[in-house]
Amino acid sequence: MRRFILEVALLIVPCFAFGQYFELTPNGMEAAAGTGKNFVVLEFPGETQAELFDKARNYLVSTLPSAKDVLSESRPAILSVNAILPCTFKAGFNYDALVSYKYELAFKDGRIKVDFDVLAFSLPPQPKNPKFSIGLVASGFGSYGVFKKNGAVSSAPTKAAIEEYANGLTKGLSDAISGKNMDNNW
Repeated sequence: MRRFILEVALLIVPCFAFGQYFELTPNGMEAAAGTGKNFVVLEFPGETQAELFDKARNYLVSTLPSAKDVLSESRPAILSVNAILPCTFKAGFNYDALVSYKYELAFKDGRIKVDFDVLAFSLPPQPKNPKFSIGLVASGFGSYGVFKKNGAVSSAPTKAAIEEYANGLTKGLSDAISGKNMDNNW
C-alpha cells in the first residue's frame, strides 16, 4: 500500500511542479517558486546553447502569429518577443484591453533564462471619461489597475489572463525543447 501511494505521489508531483512559472504582482512578474526573482531558469542538460536557441526559435515562430514582426534575436544568446496580448479588464464594466509585453529568452549551455515583463496597458478612448486609464497599479482618480494601491487584486480576470498566457508560453517552450507532445510523424 505504501509503495502504491508513493508511486502515485511521484506521478502527480511533476504536474504540480510545472503548473506555474510566473505570478503577477504589483511589482510586475515574479517567479512563482517564491525565489524573489523576476525570471525563471529552465534546465536542459546535454543541450548546447545553439541547439536550445534553434529549438526555442522554432517554437516561437510556430506559436506566435506574425512572429517575424514581433521577434528579434541575437544568435545564439538572446531571443526577444515584443507583442500585445488582448484581454478583458474589469473596472466596474468589462473593457477590452491590450497588454504590451516583452518575453525574453537568454541561452547558455543546458539552460534558458526566461523573463516576462508587462510593459503597458492600453484601452480604446473612452468618450465619457477621456482621462480613464489603466495600469498595473492604480495611480489615482480616474485610474484603474490590476492591483489597488495597497496591493490587493482589483481585476482578477486580467491578472489570471496574463499569468495563464506567460505560464502557457513557458510550458509550451519547455515541452517543445524536451520533445514532449511533439508529433513528428506526418
